[in-house]
Amino acid sequence: PDFIETLVAYYEAYSPWSGHPGTLNFSAATHAIRNLCQRLGAAESDIPTGDEVFHVFLVYDRGATNNLTKTEACDLLGDVIKSHLSGQRLAANLGAAPQPGDG
Repeated sequence: PDFIETLVAYYEAYSPWSGHPGTLNFSAATHAIRNLCQRLGAAESDIPTGDEVFHVFLVYDRGATNNLTKTEACDLLGDVIKSHLSGQRLAANLGAAPQPGDG
């Protein structure tokens, strides 16, 4: 399958976890991101922490709905792959790294 088909398939696998058909909530996105990183062979230390995922989730939740649309989720999952391949942490790559004193 091509890159986009892979992202859509991944999104569709995690979408039912959200409880909101057709979207990914924070919990489902966290599971999807962590699972994808593990499948890519990322070291545990390179898998985004909960704080990192939260900040990244906010960047991609463009509609501020607390749920990612298919497009938002596929953009996020694609950037997970790109960050891994470039050797950068996801949050740092997006400028969304938690700042000292953040939540």
